[in-house]
Amino acid sequence: VDYTALVPLLVESIHDLEQLVKKRRLEEEKVVENVKEEKDCGYAAIQNEIASLRSDLHVLEDDNKNLLEDLITMRKEVESLYTDQFEGGLEAIEMARRMSGSKLPTMTMRRRTLT
Repeated sequence: VDYTALVPLLVESIHDLEQLVKKRRLEEEKVVENVKEEKDCGYAAIQNEIASLRSDLHVLEDDNKNLLEDLITMRKEVESLYTDQFEGGLEAIEMARRMSGSKLPTMTMRRRTLT
């Protein structure tokens, strides 16, 4: 068998295989590069979402703080109204007693003696 005739075919086949390997490596590099770009884009999107959520959280915290301050102010106003109404009621009772000539101690006098 004459193997010398096969040598050019083997050289050509090796050359073709080398070209295929180079082509596959280039394709693999492109795939790896695309995956890296997608990963980077995904990472950037996640970072943007985290930043957006943090911003939303700060807004909610500020809103919560403002609502709490409003509630405290409203509570103080309601307490003041109740105190004013209570004291106004005591004054009305005392005035009614004075006008009726009652000799019973007034609420103000009782309060003073208790404190």
